[in-house]
Amino acid sequence: MNFIYWFVSTGWLYLMICIGIFLTVWLAIHWKKYNWQNRLGTLAIIVLCFHVMEEWVFPGGFHFIYNLNADNPLDSSSNYPMSQLTDMITNLGGAIIGMIVLFIWGLNDGAGIAIAIFSLFEAVIHVFLASKSLSAFRPYGQTSFYAPGLITALGMFLPIAIAYLINFIFRKKKPSWKAGVGGIAFLGVLSFLLVNLPEMLLKSEDSPFAFTSHGYYDQFINGTYQTGMTGGTIAAIIVLSLLVAALISICIYYFAIKKRKWSDLTNYLRRINNPEETKKE
Repeated sequence: MNFIYWFVSTGWLYLMICIGIFLTVWLAIHWKKYNWQNRLGTLAIIVLCFHVMEEWVFPGGFHFIYNLNADNPLDSSSNYPMSQLTDMITNLGGAIIGMIVLFIWGLNDGAGIAIAIFSLFEAVIHVFLASKSLSAFRPYGQTSFYAPGLITALGMFLPIAIAYLINFIFRKKKPSWKAGVGGIAFLGVLSFLLVNLPEMLLKSEDSPFAFTSHGYYDQFINGTYQTGMTGGTIAAIIVLSLLVAALISICIYYFAIKKRKWSDLTNYLRRINNPEETKKE
């Protein structure tokens, strides 16, 4: 029981770090071999590892806004309906299933559509939760538009969603309607199995897998000064996210759709920077 408790409360986070490192190395090695579906899908699993760290550790406390007690926000639950166990099943389960599909079958258009919708949903739901958090905890000192998970949702998941969209729009062979239906159905089933079902079966106000720290929200509970992100900061994050997405999209269009090589780009830049040498040639 001690090992189980340790793994659910802490151990699986180390496993997620290992998964993130492994997939980063794996993607670097297989970048040329993979198509853009597999590249972006692998990036999404890596991003999930970062996302979990923000929700649980830096600063942590995602459960507190998820389990929000609207009547008394400072008395929000540490284990109902979300507990350490249910959230571990959701995130670790998603990473493992994503890796199984990637390594055994590869990510087709249906999987790509599912990941794109999931990534977009992450951005939307975390913006909603940030607004909800600011409204609920403003009387206790919150001044920033933030909830744990927002930065990685906007800075990482949103660019992946946009990159998928650009890829689907500009490539010659568009995804079929069957891929769209299959992707949406797969995402729906997976969401039920990894989110709804664990909470239905395992949620309990007496669960031993209660969060021991409220992370970001401890400062409001303890009455300490809050120095979170301002509206300007979050606007900068959104702009940066869009710039990153634009850069990824340009790379997809240039290298994947136009079938250009890195040498083509460097030669083009050299011609621009050295017009006289170009004329001589």
